[in-house]
Amino acid sequence: RGERRGGSATRRRWDESENLFVRNLPPDFSAAKLAKLFRQHGDVLFTKYVADVERSPYGFVRFKSKDDAATAVAALHGVKLGGDGVGPATAPLEVSVALTKAEQTAALAERRRRREEAREERAARKASWETRHKEWLARQAEWDERQRLRGERRAAARERVAVHVKGAPRGLDAEKMAKIFAPFGDVARVKLWYANGPSPSAVLSMGTAEQAAAAIAMLGGRKLEGCLNPMTITVARRSGGKGDARASSASPESSDSESSESSESSESESESE
Repeated sequence: RGERRGGSATRRRWDESENLFVRNLPPDFSAAKLAKLFRQHGDVLFTKYVADVERSPYGFVRFKSKDDAATAVAALHGVKLGGDGVGPATAPLEVSVALTKAEQTAALAERRRRREEAREERAARKASWETRHKEWLARQAEWDERQRLRGERRAAARERVAVHVKGAPRGLDAEKMAKIFAPFGDVARVKLWYANGPSPSAVLSMGTAEQAAAAIAMLGGRKLEGCLNPMTITVARRSGGKGDARASSASPESSDSESSESSESSESESESE
């Protein structure tokens, strides 16, 4: 819908700067009102009003000279129409030189390029975030697994029982001592004292109290090869633990021999005196 005024039989080529683009027109406007508004600033040849339902109405105005068009841009750009009691004031008018077909095509291509770049940038940010999120989840799962294993080790350590062996076979190392107790359960650590002395002793860490009890029941009071006396096996006191629970399983014969040895040593001491 447009309004054309006058014109000669021979069409002339107009300057593109004579053609104006007007945005934010009132919804009840028309091409005639647009021509009346701009005719105050020069000779108007053509006007067109477009009532766009998706955005604010806009229009085109063609002047006879580019000087009149420049005057209209300077006078009407930023002006608000309405607000006179009849209707609400519109947004400020945006008046500028209309783009040519080539410029419109280039501008459209530029907008599409920018939208595509923005879409690619969003996709790249999303992919980067997903990658970082997956890495974080992997680290979290690894940390959870370490915590689970740590908890299991702590629980297993709380279940372990230290066994004290007196009168162990002479000349054994930690590995050989562990083999003696291995049939009764898990042996984690072995510490020896005076392995080649007259009375070797050792401390072994057994997996559970049941395993320690089985080892005490089967080996306590036995005189293995390399033992000078039957072995005395007890449950060692836990450091920082409550009570002094020592489960000795030395045989009666071993206790009798120890008492007889102590009496003989005391008699020998008295005779020497």
